[in-house]
Amino acid sequence: MKKALLLEKKDFPEVPYPKSDSKKGRAKLEERYYNMLFEFTVKWDCSYAKAAHRIFVYALEMDGRELQ
Repeated sequence: MKKALLLEKKDFPEVPYPKSDSKKGRAKLEERYYNMLFEFTVKWDCSYAKAAHRIFVYALEMDGRELQ
């Protein structure tokens, strides 16, 4: 998550957000990263969890493309 937040990308594509809590993870971030995530929650008008999911999915997809 930290690596993804540090990307120069300012707009991550929307992705489906799971409705079930069983598919959600939890992460603790240092204040610097938490504040960066907060900026996206305001920009996208969504929860921290939904913003984190959107950023993390993008980061995973980018890592997957680098492995190919």
